Amino acid sequence: MAFNRQQFFNNAVRGIIQQGGPAVTLGGECRYRTNTGAKCVVGHNIPDKKYSPKMEGSVPDLNGYYNQHAIDVAKACGIKTEEDVSFARCMQRLHDDLAKVSPFLPTFVIQARAFAKRYDLDASVCDEYKPS
Repeated sequence: MAFNRQQFFNNAVRGIIQQGGPAVTLGGECRYRTNTGAKCVVGHNIPDKKYSPKMEGSVPDLNGYYNQHAIDVAKACGIKTEEDVSFARCMQRLHDDLAKVSPFLPTFVIQARAFAKRYDLDASVCDEYKPS
């Protein structure tokens, strides 16, 4: 099955909107999954059965440049091409770069819309964000 960028985007944005914030530790480090259950962009695209805490600190990669866990992250997300590795990393940076911005969620949604436009994706999932 081919990697589906729209599905990846939707999973990530919907999940982050539903959890209400970024996936960061108390120390401010981004994680695929935190102890509180929050997930980041990539974390929302790793099925529970394929997730391992050993993946933390790795970025999606197909050739093992970083480590075997990076390959595991890419495989778990269904990533099969270098172009899709780049897509996933760019979207992950969106989360990570904004993780310490306040307010996170409205800023993330604005930037997710811009990301969708850049990659010719449907950004309607962003409409699920309802400011309080």
